[in-house]
Amino acid sequence: MRRRIFLRRSAACLGGAVASAFGIDGRVADAQEAAPTVVDAELTVRDSGCGDGSQRATVRADAAADRVTVDGVVAAPSACYTAELAGAAYDDDADALDLTVRTVEREDVDLCVQCLTAIEYRAVVTFDGGIPGRVVVRHDDETVTESALDAATANWRQSAFDAANTAVDATGRGPDTATTVQWTQDDVRTAPAVVDPGDGSSAGESGSEEGATGSSDGDERVGSGDGPVAFVGASGGGVSALDGETGDERWSFDDVGPLAGTPAVVDGTVYAAGTDGRVVAVDAVTGDTGWNRSVDGSVAAAPTVTGGGGSRSTVPGTVYVVASGSSTPGRVIAIDTGDGTVRWTRESGGNVRDPLAITEDLVYVGRSDGTLLALSPEDGQRQWERRVGDETAHVTAPAVRDGLAYLAARTENEDGPGGRVFAFDAASGESEWTRGLGTSAVPRSLAVADGTVVASAAAYGEVALSDGAGGAQSGGDTDMSVAGGSIHALNASNGDERWSRTTTAEVTAGPTVAGGTAYVPLNGGVAAVALDDGGERFTASFPARVTAPATPAAGRLYVAVDDDRLVALEPADAEGRMTRQSLGDVDDRRAGNVQ
Repeated sequence: MRRRIFLRRSAACLGGAVASAFGIDGRVADAQEAAPTVVDAELTVRDSGCGDGSQRATVRADAAADRVTVDGVVAAPSACYTAELAGAAYDDDADALDLTVRTVEREDVDLCVQCLTAIEYRAVVTFDGGIPGRVVVRHDDETVTESALDAATANWRQSAFDAANTAVDATGRGPDTATTVQWTQDDVRTAPAVVDPGDGSSAGESGSEEGATGSSDGDERVGSGDGPVAFVGASGGGVSALDGETGDERWSFDDVGPLAGTPAVVDGTVYAAGTDGRVVAVDAVTGDTGWNRSVDGSVAAAPTVTGGGGSRSTVPGTVYVVASGSSTPGRVIAIDTGDGTVRWTRESGGNVRDPLAITEDLVYVGRSDGTLLALSPEDGQRQWERRVGDETAHVTAPAVRDGLAYLAARTENEDGPGGRVFAFDAASGESEWTRGLGTSAVPRSLAVADGTVVASAAAYGEVALSDGAGGAQSGGDTDMSVAGGSIHALNASNGDERWSRTTTAEVTAGPTVAGGTAYVPLNGGVAAVALDDGGERFTASFPARVTAPATPAAGRLYVAVDDDRLVALEPADAEGRMTRQSLGDVDDRRAGNVQ
C-alpha cells in the first residue's frame, strides 16, 4: 500500500479551558495520498573490531524530518573488510524501504587481524513525501530485520520512553487531531508504561544512539494479544495492569508501597520501586511476584531498566534506582533484573529527585544542586561531574542522545537568574552549549528528538532561586504568581532556537514526543504541537491539573491528573468534529467508553 502523509490545515476554535493557550489557530490533520521518494542515502562506518559473528539492525524514524536511520552491526570474516551501502530503494507496492549493507574487502590495508569482525555502521535515508510503512534491512544476502513504522504501536516501557530519558518515540503514534475522553480510571498514582504486543509489529523502541533498542518488541507475552496494557502505580500502593482500551483492571499487585514513579516493563516483567524502599519484579501477564528487594531509604524516582527489548549496555539486565535516607541522600543502586541481587551502590553526594539516564557506556545522575554526574555502569565509579551553576533549583532529569547529555535548571549566571538548558559532551562532560528559556522560567523535563531538544517551562511573576532541594516553590514569603508558560524547540547540536510558543496556562510537566507531535501538559489540559514548526495541532481541555508527562501510545494519549486519576484520550470522530466530554461526564464511571 502507499504511505499516507498528513497536511495540516486551519480548524475551528476548539474551545475549553485552555483551548486558546497559544493564541494561535488550532490545526487538524487532513490526509492525502502520496508515495515517499528516496532523495538521499548514506552509510558511515562507526567502529570495527573482533566480534562473535552476530548481526543486528535497529530502525528508527523521524516522521517530521522524513528520515529513517538504521544503526547496525554486520559480520565480516576478518578486519580486512569494511561495510558499504549496496542499495536503498523504496518499493511502492509493498510500502517498504529495502536497505542492503554489504561487506567488501578494504583496499587501504595489507595486514589485518584474523578474527570474525563486527563492523558497526549507521545508515541514514532521507525521503520526500513521508516515510515508508516498513523497513527491511539486509546484510549481504541475509535479512536481519523487518520493522513496521506506521503501525500504532505502544512501546512506551519507561517513564521517559527509553533508558536514555529521551521522552521521544519517533516511530510511535499518539493523537494528532482533536480528541475526546475515552475512559478514566481512579486511584492511579503515576503516569503509565504502555505495552501493546498484539499488533504484530516488530518496530521496537526508537531512541537515542546510546539508549537505542533493537527491532524486536520483546514483550510478546504481555496481554496475550488482547491490545495495549497500561501499567501504573495505585494510589494506596502497589502496581496495577489496566486494559489500555477500556481502563478495566486486569490484575493488581499490592506488596510494595506507593510507587515513586512510572514502572518499567521489559521482556515480560514489570519493575516498580516504592517510596517504602522496596523494588519489585512482577510478571506482566499474571501479576505474580518475581522477586522483592528492600533497599535502605526511600526510593525517590522511577526506576530505569536496561537489558531488554534489544537495549545496548555494557552491563545488561539492570534496574537502576535512587534512594535517600536521613543521612545518605541520593544513593544510586544497581540491581540485577534476574534475581534482585544488588550489584553496586554509590553515593551521589546530594539529593536526586529524578530518574537516571543510562546509555551503553555511562549512568547519568542529575543532582538537585545542579550537578551532573557520570558513573560507570559496571561498578558505579565516578567518571566525571559538572556543575551548571553555584545556585540552582528546579533541576530536571538528564537526557542523552547522539553523543550529548542534556539538563535543564533554574540557575544564576551573569545575566541574572533564569531557566536554562545545558548540553555536555556525553563522554567527557565538557560543556557544549547553554540556552536561556527566560528570566521567569521554571524548567520542566526535556524531550530530545533527532536534532531537536523540546524544552518547556512554567512562567511565574516572581521566582525564588533555590530552596536547597530543587522544589517548585522556595523562599518562604515569595509570591509565586503563575503567568503562563513557554515551549521551545532548540537545535540539539548548538542550542539555536528553532521556534518558541507561549501559553496562557501553566506548563505543569515536561513534553513527550511521538512521531512528529509534541505533547505538553498544562494546568487544565494538554496541548499538542507540531515538532517541526510548533503549530498547534489540538488542545484537550478538562478541569484538572496534569501532574506528569503524557504518554502517547497506540494512537491514544494517557494523562495523569489531579486526584489520582488516569485519563485516556482518543481521536474525535472520523469527521474531526469535537465530540467533547469533560471529566465530569465520566466521574461516576470507574472506567468505560464515553458514548
